[in-house]
Amino acid sequence: MTGIIEFIGHLSYAIFAFGTGFRNVIYLRTSLIVASVLQIFYTIYSLNDIFKTPIVWSVAIIVINLFQVAYILYYKKYMNLSHDERNVLNMMGGKMDILNFKKFMNAGNWDTYNINEKIISENETIEKLYYLVEGEVDVKIKGNQIATIKKGNFLGEMSFLSGELPSATVTSITKARILSWDRRKLRMMMDRNDEFRHEIYSIFSNDLIEKIINLNKQSILSSIIN
Repeated sequence: MTGIIEFIGHLSYAIFAFGTGFRNVIYLRTSLIVASVLQIFYTIYSLNDIFKTPIVWSVAIIVINLFQVAYILYYKKYMNLSHDERNVLNMMGGKMDILNFKKFMNAGNWDTYNINEKIISENETIEKLYYLVEGEVDVKIKGNQIATIKKGNFLGEMSFLSGELPSATVTSITKARILSWDRRKLRMMMDRNDEFRHEIYSIFSNDLIEKIINLNKQSILSSIIN
């Protein structure tokens, strides 16, 4: 019996030693957990002291590393983006935290609009925020076209930010694939998470800058043609 206990003791220290050499974090933390479990068995059967300090610290190591392994696995699950998600992330600049991005995507719904289908109506309440993933849309104010928006842009973000009614009508000019979010739910998500809110505002800022640049280009082109 003594020989087995000694073997368990040596094995626990060996796993501690070699486990630290793993580059894979999951393997590293799992080896620490296994070594700590073996260390508890070794301590129980080799010491008579009621207050077994090594056991306390071994349990602490197990708990800490179990939590870290669970967190890493949870994070890695979110790292696996679908083709559509990776496409959207790239269009948004690719800088958003993956966990926040996944929450953002999970809160959205996919919709398809046919040609000449109205998405947003001027001066009418909208309950959603839109993101154009595929296709093109026309933007009109009082019936006059002011811009054509291509994929990779938000629709209705100014109304979302200001809380006012939309100032323009947005209509699809090609078949369009669009992501949409319930405005109230999205606001609640932003209120609960400062980092998430800042990232969304940053994306809005980049989107608005791109729209202004494209609008200026379209205005210059229109003046040259006319």
